[in-house]
Amino acid sequence: MRNDMRMQFHHQNIKFEALSEAHCQEYWQSIERSRSHVESWLVIFFSPPTEDETRTFLQERHSDWQQGNGYYFAIFHEATFVGLGFINTINLRHRFANLGYWVDSAQTGRGYATKIVQGLSDFAFDKLALCRVELVVDVYNNASRKVAEKVGAVYEGILRNCLQLYGKPCDAAMYSIIP
Repeated sequence: MRNDMRMQFHHQNIKFEALSEAHCQEYWQSIERSRSHVESWLVIFFSPPTEDETRTFLQERHSDWQQGNGYYFAIFHEATFVGLGFINTINLRHRFANLGYWVDSAQTGRGYATKIVQGLSDFAFDKLALCRVELVVDVYNNASRKVAEKVGAVYEGILRNCLQLYGKPCDAAMYSIIP
């Protein structure tokens, strides 16, 4: 499982492909397109990476996958790049992990975020044998909080100074999903 970088699966009408250098151009263009839409929540968008930096990021995600430290997926609807989804910060002893995603700004409002969270949760429970996934969301990111609620994630409270955005600590809402 850990070394299968050809991993792909479908959930409803979207395809999850193990993120690789083959996705560099689509991923980089999506970052450029989506910057103003998500830069408040994701630091990577404040100072968008160059294409070479994007390639390095993808190589690092490949290493994470091989070591079992994180599983990153390019998300597609038909042949269109929709965004990125991932399971990372994996705690094997206690069998839980973080679940994250972002959707290309050209693809928002179509239900993809919900499908990504559902698909990644299934992957975490079925393929990784985890018993819990956590969504740690900036308290002001109302769209992601709504997605967490829509998929049935349980709101567990506010984690004070849990996230670092632009060098400043900020609070996060904790949601969890269990099988």
